[in-house]
Amino acid sequence: LREHGVSDGAARGITYGVKEQHDVLSAVRWVVNTKHISKVLLCGTSVGGASVVYAAATDSSSLVGVICENPVSHPE
Repeated sequence: LREHGVSDGAARGITYGVKEQHDVLSAVRWVVNTKHISKVLLCGTSVGGASVVYAAATDSSSLVGVICENPVSHPE
């Protein structure tokens, strides 16, 4: 996830799911294309919860569902 762990850490800050959804969508594409998984269930909590909701709203073609626990309700 951007700005966490071994990311480039350029200190751009987190966006509470707005940009992080692209990380989720990239992970889904990777699983579908390299592992040949046809259906994915997303699960996230807090910022991760918001990220999976945004991702599902952007592209739900490979998704069977979303589980989110205490997602951030708005990026502001």
